[in-house]
Amino acid sequence: MISVASSDAVDAHRRSVDEAILVAWHERQIGAHLAQLAEAVAAGEVRTDVPARELAAYCLHALTAAGGLPSTAAVGRLVDVTLARLQPPQQ
Repeated sequence: MISVASSDAVDAHRRSVDEAILVAWHERQIGAHLAQLAEAVAAGEVRTDVPARELAAYCLHALTAAGGLPSTAAVGRLVDVTLARLQPPQQ
């Protein structure tokens, strides 16, 4: 029989592992976005006044919010706003 303390320790370990997996996934996502952003920066298609790593994190977090939106139209608006903010600032 597993004691309550042991069960709590196992649960804590599982949460720790789950968090580590989530962090690793998040970093891979940012890495993939960084590669795409680097290409876009080289082509002059996205803003250069914000570091690419920050832009990748911004996009990932902004679009993660899409899962909580009430409609496809709302998701479309979020994507439009996110893409608009990647454009180079007007001179």
